[in-house]
Amino acid sequence: MRYYVKPAISRSPDYLLLHVGTNDLKRQTPQQIAGSISTLCQEIVKESPNTKIVLSKVITRSDDSSLDSKIKELNCKLSQ
Repeated sequence: MRYYVKPAISRSPDYLLLHVGTNDLKRQTPQQIAGSISTLCQEIVKESPNTKIVLSKVITRSDDSSLDSKIKELNCKLSQ
């Protein structure tokens, strides 16, 4: 995630849309992913304090419906 975000925040954008977490669901828990996203957001605020972060919900995956419960849990954690 950081690899893609760093070049964007170096330009100090007004807004930064994050659509992250979907690919991590197979190997990490919702708690771990939420923690990583929280850390990423803190880093963005530190490096580009005027940038407003827009965090999208994690969408369901058509290739693996077994992840639906993890997606719900992650979205719940991210909304807090």
